[in-house]
Amino acid sequence: MRNYHKEPDQNSVTARMIKYRIIIIALICKLTCFHFENMSAQAVCNNNAFISIGNGTVLTANILLNQNPGTVSNNGILTVSTLNNAGAVQGNGIFNVVQNIYNSSSFSPGTSSFNYVGNGAQNLFNGLLQFKYKF
Repeated sequence: MRNYHKEPDQNSVTARMIKYRIIIIALICKLTCFHFENMSAQAVCNNNAFISIGNGTVLTANILLNQNPGTVSNNGILTVSTLNNAGAVQGNGIFNVVQNIYNSSSFSPGTSSFNYVGNGAQNLFNGLLQFKYKF
């Protein structure tokens, strides 16, 4: 009786193993490295990038510096002590500001909620105009 079973080619076995390893690494990265629901930082500096704060995501930072031509799109919750915008800020999320906003460029809040949550005076600087809020 003849054996028609063909042994697998070593190259195809190696290629399959590499493929499965890449898939496993991609799944691990997706589940652990790239999924942030809550993030905190001393300073977030954006220079020529697009930062997206998705629905259900919370970003808390002492300073958010958005330089031109950077874009920050907030559809989650953004809490900052100071927001310094020289690029574009947009979205339909919640903006919590503790102290100051410096805006010298584009701010498109859409249907966002904008809350001043500091204990002292909060300042809004828009170009050359300055508005002061004390709650």
